[in-house]
Amino acid sequence: MKADRISASPQIQTGIVVDEFDVNLSREIDRAASEAGMWRIAGPTSSQSLGRDVSSITADHMKHSGVFRKVTADRSADADEYPLILRGTISAFQAGGVVQLDAEKKFAAGTIGGTPGSAIAGIATRNVKTPVRSIVELREVSLTDRRTGKTLWHAPSISMSTDLDGAHYLQADRDILQRRLAWELKRVNTELIRQLADSLGDE
Repeated sequence: MKADRISASPQIQTGIVVDEFDVNLSREIDRAASEAGMWRIAGPTSSQSLGRDVSSITADHMKHSGVFRKVTADRSADADEYPLILRGTISAFQAGGVVQLDAEKKFAAGTIGGTPGSAIAGIATRNVKTPVRSIVELREVSLTDRRTGKTLWHAPSISMSTDLDGAHYLQADRDILQRRLAWELKRVNTELIRQLADSLGDE
């Protein structure tokens, strides 16, 4: 999922390395006790790969935004060509929804009957709702001069979340929850890019 293009021409001329983000998953979605049922949770398959994957996606979003002239996720990039480095910690990366098992079983049984069965199952379960939550957060995000060690910009937290109490029950499907995480990360990166552009755009 590409980030929105923010600028038609680069506002920040200096090359930036997006370092592999640290991972410290200390925040989770709010699973209120009053919301009975089994939660289906989507998140990283591996904390080891999460930092690398998110930093790579962030670099791609920054490139596509049009705000920056040069961005790479290669930490070995030449410091003269890429004198700035972006670092941060992923503190939340999770989406979940309450499983409406009866509705899912009816829908699955209907799909066995082909298109007519699917249509009937869809009608029978169209009003089934469920809570869905998602959150992505980066903490202690900073941009530093690689040569001098000087911090040029810092954000204590950039976070995006969604709380839906009446989502359609199929929004708790695992693939859809994963897509929701990608969407939240895109929102986080859009805000990150906006803050960097505001802070460094006068270079």
